[in-house]
Amino acid sequence: MRIAYLILLLPMAAAAQVYKWTDSQGNTHYSDKPQNGSEEFKVPEPTIYKSMPLEKQLEILKRPTSKPETFTGYKSLEITSPKPGQTFRQDADNITLNSRLDPPLQQGLGHRLQYFLNGEPLGEQTTQPGIRLPALTRGSHSLGVQVLGTDGEVLISSTSMQIHFRQFSKNFKKP
Repeated sequence: MRIAYLILLLPMAAAAQVYKWTDSQGNTHYSDKPQNGSEEFKVPEPTIYKSMPLEKQLEILKRPTSKPETFTGYKSLEITSPKPGQTFRQDADNITLNSRLDPPLQQGLGHRLQYFLNGEPLGEQTTQPGIRLPALTRGSHSLGVQVLGTDGEVLISSTSMQIHFRQFSKNFKKP
């Protein structure tokens, strides 16, 4: 609040004296006229900021802030789910193949993920870290994933893993 008073008094300060006093309730007051018990108050010079020319500001904004990091390759690619050797019932229809890549997929460089089921591409190349598996027949199936570059070159591959589907027991009745 006091600063607001000082700001209001700045124009006045150039042409007149400023007086400060405290009333009986402890409130501080400022005026251009002396009051009983007031003392002369020196208003500080205002801080004046001179901005640099607009052309200079634009030149600074156009400068690169830092060198972009050079991509040096992927360190690891693994399938996080399902787990190796995991067994599912043949009616399982909501299984997602998820992967983890370090560092993250470099989409800006045109890199894509290709998932594999039994050695064959599973769907289109994608940037998503997971893909839903289609309905699978009973037996064992191999899963894998690769990162492909813009020319289709393999940049890194996961370890292939097996999952298993078992058929229903004859004693099992579907709900």
